[in-house]
Amino acid sequence: MTLLRRPVPRTDEGARPFGAGQPLWMVTSQAYLVLFLLADFDIVKINPKPHFALSMLVLATIVLLAPRGLVRSMRVSMPVVVFVAWWMLSFVWTPAHGEWFNKSITQLSPLLIMTLIGSVLPWKRLIETWLALIYGAIAYTFAFTVLNYSRATTLTDASTGALVNSGWRGPFQHKNTLALFMVFGIVFVLAFEKKRRCRRCAVVLMVLLVALSRSGTGSACLATVLLSVFWCRRYLRQSVRKGSTLIVISFFGSIVGVGAIATFVPAILKLYGKDPTLTGRTEIWSAVVSAIARKPWTGYGWGGVWTDPTREPTFSIVRKLGFIVFHAHNGPLEIMIELGVIGLVVYLAAFGATLLGGWRLLRVRPALGEVVVSYCVLMFVASFSEAVVFGPWLALLVMLHAMSQRAKAEDDPSPRRRNTRVVAAMRELEGDVRSGSAALR
Repeated sequence: MTLLRRPVPRTDEGARPFGAGQPLWMVTSQAYLVLFLLADFDIVKINPKPHFALSMLVLATIVLLAPRGLVRSMRVSMPVVVFVAWWMLSFVWTPAHGEWFNKSITQLSPLLIMTLIGSVLPWKRLIETWLALIYGAIAYTFAFTVLNYSRATTLTDASTGALVNSGWRGPFQHKNTLALFMVFGIVFVLAFEKKRRCRRCAVVLMVLLVALSRSGTGSACLATVLLSVFWCRRYLRQSVRKGSTLIVISFFGSIVGVGAIATFVPAILKLYGKDPTLTGRTEIWSAVVSAIARKPWTGYGWGGVWTDPTREPTFSIVRKLGFIVFHAHNGPLEIMIELGVIGLVVYLAAFGATLLGGWRLLRVRPALGEVVVSYCVLMFVASFSEAVVFGPWLALLVMLHAMSQRAKAEDDPSPRRRNTRVVAAMRELEGDVRSGSAALR
């Protein structure tokens, strides 16, 4: 239980207290994080156009009201920029232009705003907002279950009323979404929550929610991510030389571990009520691979698949399977069928840049580095059986990338960095905050 004893030293928080006179752009940024959790994780249904309008209002507020020069510090991932450009270009060959538009306006705006928030919102405010969101999600999940037990514990088809799956999903759209968000919450709380009782209580409740969800994907992610957190903390206690030895031993040990786990796969599948096809996933993968082979480089365009069962390749996939599916149930396959091999290569570049940024932070800002690395592990494991590569999962990835690049820049001792307009803007902001606090006293 060493993971619950104490958080990683919070060397990555340039935290300063804020009085009641809070800048509007900061409050707006925090409000957007609430909107992001509710809307992008489908806890509350918001139509694409109102969602986009709210997002643009938030963006305009931050850009116009933040201190001059602060927005210039936005840490943009170039692989993400290239990925989004390829995504936009897919409008040329997608057969479903309306769906392309609806999905794009709801999923592109969070990428921009989460990058901006991760780049400029003060560390204390950013971290405490996420902790509050995680605790709020736990409380709301239990409250929703008490008030709507049948809806919270089962998922039925809206048109036929047939049972799709059972397992605790709370207010989330699917039990896997609940489980994966709670795994992310566990990592974040372990890293940043200083109050021992609060940390232990929150982690226990989130582990309980993952277990009650009966999500095989969530359970696999929970075990793997907790192992990665333990490994990161073990690695930090080693010298550089011993750390290199630990990496080598861990690499070969993981190979042996995967082989050992493979022998228990039938028992694990039986425990979670799965069949050898992983509830039809292997059949879906086979049909998706056949569709990808017809357009391997560009894919069928964003929104060009899954939306209309009368069009190719969705028609052939559904006919082959005998049932309707809404995604590939695999991250890399989902990217390739939408945006081709080119899209997958660029996406992996963005993913690798984020993972590398987190790894470099482990010894200098361990809490943040631990969260970034563990989140990448979560996405890697979950992507084997779910398409957690777009939507809120990609937005979280770019936010964590922005945070890691921002931390790296702030730690840079170069005078060239220290004398930039961005640092001057931050000093101006800090002065305003101190003045406001003094006035309140």
